[in-house]
Amino acid sequence: MCPQPEFEPDLFISYSHKTRRSARDVKALAERHGLKVFMDEGIKPGERWSDSLRDAVNACRFFFLIVPSSKLTQWMNMEIGAAWITRKPFRVLLLPKAKKKALPTVVTDKQWVSFADRASVLADVASLLKRDGRLRVELLAFV
Repeated sequence: MCPQPEFEPDLFISYSHKTRRSARDVKALAERHGLKVFMDEGIKPGERWSDSLRDAVNACRFFFLIVPSSKLTQWMNMEIGAAWITRKPFRVLLLPKAKKKALPTVVTDKQWVSFADRASVLADVASLLKRDGRLRVELLAFV
């Protein structure tokens, strides 16, 4: 097992390389509001990806999945599983053309929530970070 992340992130962002731009946008927005964010770009040379990702999911307070228009990657599926097992509150951002049927049941069996803008998404994330509780999954549609 690799050491715990150097910091305990408020937010873990799970994304594919196709959605890196959106992930960076969410990260920048969250950091502007004082949240500590983990993305895989912070994994150091020589560290094992699986250990680093698992440890970061365990350490985070909130899990954010950005769904690409194509299927989820093996890493995204592993991250979702780790978030589900550790009962992390999480939200899912569906990008345009994302296919709901490509998502695992742990994500699709929940009620959809729609937000009009990025500030609303961040406000929702911030409010969830203030609460403890069991896993809450709602699908977001960015308008």
